[in-house]
Amino acid sequence: MLWGITGCWAPEMVQPTTQPSPPKNITEPQNETTTSTQIRPNASQTQSEKQEIQEQARKPPYTAWTMQKEVAILGPNGATIFTIPKRGTRLEVHKIVPQYAQVLCSGCAPPKQNQAGWVNVEEISMEWDMPEQDPLLTMLSLRRKWLKNDDPPKELSDRRAICMLFDNGYEETEDGLLWSIQGGSILFKQNKEKWIVEQVIAPTTPPASSWRCDPPKTPSNQ
Repeated sequence: MLWGITGCWAPEMVQPTTQPSPPKNITEPQNETTTSTQIRPNASQTQSEKQEIQEQARKPPYTAWTMQKEVAILGPNGATIFTIPKRGTRLEVHKIVPQYAQVLCSGCAPPKQNQAGWVNVEEISMEWDMPEQDPLLTMLSLRRKWLKNDDPPKELSDRRAICMLFDNGYEETEDGLLWSIQGGSILFKQNKEKWIVEQVIAPTTPPASSWRCDPPKTPSNQ
């Protein structure tokens, strides 16, 4: 399902209902197909088979993450609506055209949460495309583990607090990588070649009900 908005791009949009036009000078692809069957590389496949699956997996819908700070969310005329300040902020990709992806910013804090817009595809990444040592991979693994109630920190007994902290992204600090929002935080430090949790602080206010706790969307091949 593709979500978007028409007319003026409102600063708050929870569930856009119609498809926006892409930024100017971008040509719509022809005969775009939607996806339905989940695919994922596995150990039994050859390298070429895995590569083919990963290429298919870039067909939306899927979940992606900002790979740098200050990623611009663009309107249909190419103007910046707002910028996402943190690396590792969660996005839901609903359409791809040359150079741009149509997204919902599910990891943005209200009131920008679930705002629709367009981003440069070079500024976002799905999990499979991240470098092996990227701390975001550790974050995604830990997010899955804690949401399965597998040894989560006592400070994060609220599932939505886990999702809110991880999905909002992180900042680089002198102490390490800091995921923080609403007074809560998770501090990661690098120990040799591994990233470890150094400190967890519970949010001081309850997460809004709009924070989603569904797993990142897995692309499909149909």
